[in-house]
Amino acid sequence: MKNRVFFACFILLPALILLSCSLLSSFDPRKPINDRESATQQNTMDEIPTPSNQSTATQLIPVDQNLKIAFIGTGWAVPGAGPEIFLMHADGTGIVPVSLHRGSDNEAAWSPDGKQILFSTNRDGNYEIYIMDVDGQNQRRLTNDQASDHDPSMSKDGRIVFCSDRDGTYDIFIMNETGEEVSKLFERTSSDRYPVWSPDGTQIAFSSFGGTEDSGIYIMDIEGILLAHVSGAFHNPAWSPDGMFLAMDGEPAGCKFEVYIMNADGTDVHAVTSNPAGCGSYNKHPSWSPDGEWLVYSSQNDNNETNIFKIKVDGTQETQLTDFNAMPGILGKPHDPVWSPVP
Repeated sequence: MKNRVFFACFILLPALILLSCSLLSSFDPRKPINDRESATQQNTMDEIPTPSNQSTATQLIPVDQNLKIAFIGTGWAVPGAGPEIFLMHADGTGIVPVSLHRGSDNEAAWSPDGKQILFSTNRDGNYEIYIMDVDGQNQRRLTNDQASDHDPSMSKDGRIVFCSDRDGTYDIFIMNETGEEVSKLFERTSSDRYPVWSPDGTQIAFSSFGGTEDSGIYIMDIEGILLAHVSGAFHNPAWSPDGMFLAMDGEPAGCKFEVYIMNADGTDVHAVTSNPAGCGSYNKHPSWSPDGEWLVYSSQNDNNETNIFKIKVDGTQETQLTDFNAMPGILGKPHDPVWSPVP
């Protein structure tokens, strides 16, 4: 009897192994998630086939050229990953992961030609600035410092501004597109974050968090000449494609963040969104569509659910793009969207 059992196991074991391999190979984490047609079915799968020791994206991802919104979400393509960078269509469909790396990948920013994405990551132990092709290939490190480097932004001629606390508080630094020739851009006592180049590369907008300078949004030229300042709890400035306006988020009333727009000279500051949830909810991190007609942003409701929305710049046609409830274990808290500058 024992011999028969042993023989049966000997025969069945290879068949079971082959069946398991066949089932695993049929799931492709790089297949875009169509959250308009089968979000519930596709986004609740718990298979994670990517090896946990993967250090960089090694397989080409077929990225549709119309995937124009990058955003951050809880990673699912690499076991143990934190936030990852995803892409999707402007209508919220076709979601694919592109950074594919363990650690936390954040603060995505497009290159002006729409072919690369800059981001910050702690995959090396502390936050550094990286750049990669839009399909996740050719990921390479640009900064190398024991401090934390964040919030990259690239000008049309390849200059990159970012913030770093390498001198104690967060300051604005500049470097070339290879990560060399790093220098502090402005000498200020405040903590300065979220620098962004104007479309013509002559001005930089950023957020200030106090010091001897007032908090708020500052606009300066690269020589440090102040061009405009809006005081208050405003953050995450974003230039319109024509350079005439800035979008930003803020909570001047001290209750919840909304998305605002102002002229580039700091005048006519007005809210675009009105989150119906209570205090503690928010609308944050706006980014312009390349035609200047829409803003995309993160929104959190009373249930602590975060999703990505878009809205016309006149405050109409607000549209939800992601659905947290359809993919709670796969794509948690999608946030910080950035629209490609290229149509």
